[in-house]
Amino acid sequence: MKIQVLITICLTLAISAVKGQNSPTEVSDRFFAICKTDSIDKAIDYLFSTNKYSNESQTQINTIKDNLTKTGPFVGPFSGYELLSSKGFGKDIMLLTFVVKYERTPLFFKFLFYKPHEKWQIQNFNFESKSIEELKDVN
Repeated sequence: MKIQVLITICLTLAISAVKGQNSPTEVSDRFFAICKTDSIDKAIDYLFSTNKYSNESQTQINTIKDNLTKTGPFVGPFSGYELLSSKGFGKDIMLLTFVVKYERTPLFFKFLFYKPHEKWQIQNFNFESKSIEELKDVN
C-alpha cells in the first residue's frame, strides 16, 4: 500500500513537472492570444517573462514594443497568424517563423527559443515585413 501511494505521488509530480514546461508552440500560441485579446505590449511582456535574464535587456524590449506599436497604423488590426516554419537545432534550440495577419498587410515574426535546462525560454524575437520576392528567404 505504501509503495502504491509513493508511486502515485511520484507520477503526479512527474506529470506536473511536464505540464509546467511550456513548449515553444505553447508560448507562441499564448503570445498571439494576448495580442488578440489585449495588447502587443502585454504579449511582448509575457514572451520575455519566460527568460529570467530579460530584465537586463529592457531597453531592447522597449524598442521592440515601440516599433510594433508604431507599425500598428500601417498594418491595421491583428486578424490571425500561421506557422510558416519550425526548425530545431539539436534538442534545445527551436526557431519558429510565423506570418502574422493584419488587415492591411502581413508581418513576419521569428521566435528563437532555447532550453538551457528543463524549461523553454525566449532567446531572441524579431519582426519584419517582406515583399513577395523576399518571401523565398523567410525560412
